[in-house]
Amino acid sequence: MATFRTLCFLLLSSTLLSGCYVAKGTKAMDMFTNCPPVFTPVVRNATYSTQIDFYKKHISGLLLFKATGDTTERVVFMTETGFKFFDFEFTPHHFEVKYIIPSLNKKIIVNTLHRDLAYIAMPPRENSAHEQPKSETNTIFKFPHGKSYDYYYTDKKCNALQTIESGTDTKKNLIIDLSGSLKHSPETIKITHQNLKLTIFLRQINTL
Repeated sequence: MATFRTLCFLLLSSTLLSGCYVAKGTKAMDMFTNCPPVFTPVVRNATYSTQIDFYKKHISGLLLFKATGDTTERVVFMTETGFKFFDFEFTPHHFEVKYIIPSLNKKIIVNTLHRDLAYIAMPPRENSAHEQPKSETNTIFKFPHGKSYDYYYTDKKCNALQTIESGTDTKKNLIIDLSGSLKHSPETIKITHQNLKLTIFLRQINTL
């Protein structure tokens, strides 16, 4: 009898826990319609004056975001005279380097640029498991990302995306600050690495 009761308890606990997980996922999915800034690309069509500071090196130019399909984005970084540094293509399940100058074609550089710009060009997957940490001032979505997490912060009413952070609850290694709005895209974007001397600052100059 004791064994039977224990088995029943374990089965009931498993069912309840599974139900709670589904409920959390359902609630998060329901939020999609009320919080589209989190589940849509930060930028689809816009041009940004861009400064990249890496240790003592400084690169400036234009960063172009161009939607080439419903879920495809091209991101091109070039000088104002048209000299191209790199050309990337992003889709929800694929990343391709269309072109990159030899001096930047290093695995660590490509991987860092890929990760940083993916936050701007691609939204998190709608069906990825996540939760909503409590906050008095913001609506927050927390997504698993490898061994860490991505945190998306909007205002309390989910009108605009304000910040994206990557790391853990106690330590963030990447912070993306978004401010202002020009035709549904942020006026400025600042990408700051906490464990690298790397900062990327973008200021929108026009939409495509």
